[in-house]
Amino acid sequence: YASPARPRMVMRDMLFPLDIVWFNDYEVVDIAQNVPLEKDVPEDQLTQYGPRTVANMVLELRAGWAQEHDLKIGDRMSIIGQ
Repeated sequence: YASPARPRMVMRDMLFPLDIVWFNDYEVVDIAQNVPLEKDVPEDQLTQYGPRTVANMVLELRAGWAQEHDLKIGDRMSIIGQ
């Protein structure tokens, strides 16, 4: 994102559950694990997922990845090739 915010995500049209990870300056600031599908839910009733604090990046992963890799708030990410 161009500037830190508290972006909200929904599971609109998703075909599989996700882990959603929010970062601020490459540091994990929040994680929503195993976010379930919401099939046949009206748009205005979709659950909104967002970070507890500001973030400037979000990464969607296969559900279970965060737990399998012991990802936690405060971890830092590196982008290879940058």
